[in-house]
Parts: sequence; C-alpha cells; structure tokens
Amino acid sequence: MVCEPGFGTPAGFRATESFQDPYGDHVGIRLGFVDDEGRELHYFAGIPGEFGEGLPVVDTVPAAGGIEGPLQGRDTTWVLSWRAPGPCGVRAVIGNGFTQADFLETLEAAGIVPRD
Repeated sequence: MVCEPGFGTPAGFRATESFQDPYGDHVGIRLGFVDDEGRELHYFAGIPGEFGEGLPVVDTVPAAGGIEGPLQGRDTTWVLSWRAPGPCGVRAVIGNGFTQADFLETLEAAGIVPRD
C-alpha cells in the first residue's frame, strides 16, 4: 500500500520532488513543492521520524480528519505534524520561507487544515 497525500498541489506551487520510502506494511511518501517566491513545502505521509525537532511549539492546530497536532516554528520555518490511525498515519508538513500566518493560510487552501 502506497500512502496517499490527501491533497493536491497547493495553488501557486509546483511539485519539485516525489520520494517513496518502503516499509514492511506500506510505502511512505515525501512530496516537495515550491512557489515563485521560493517558499517551499515538504509533505510526509507514513514516514516515521522527528519533525520540527528543536523548534518551539507555538500552538495546537486541527489537521486533516480533525486530528490535532503541534504547530512548531519560528521566523520562516514552520512544521505541523499529526498522527492518524494506520500505517500511513504519521503525517507532517514542513514550510520554509513563510510567516506563521502565511503557512497556515497555505495549508487551509490546500485542504490540509480546515478553514476557520
């Protein structure tokens, strides 16, 4: 089973990379995107690991499926991670080049977090 991202390419971004990481019961994915301003998004599904290590937790945000996850970051680097059920349940989005508000707005527009 290959993990699915659960969203399309965010508006104004283009895909830059696609990576698959095989495990015993699933294949995790990493997808990369960039916009014309040079802002980058990296999306992980089903790849275990520490995301946002060393960055402060600034909030808790509902992610896809209503599961809350920590929003970590400072300056122009932001991370939202959450854990859904199943082998593809480890999820994270990392953004570089964003303000906190712009990062969350981009995630809302992509359907990763619900709109207010």
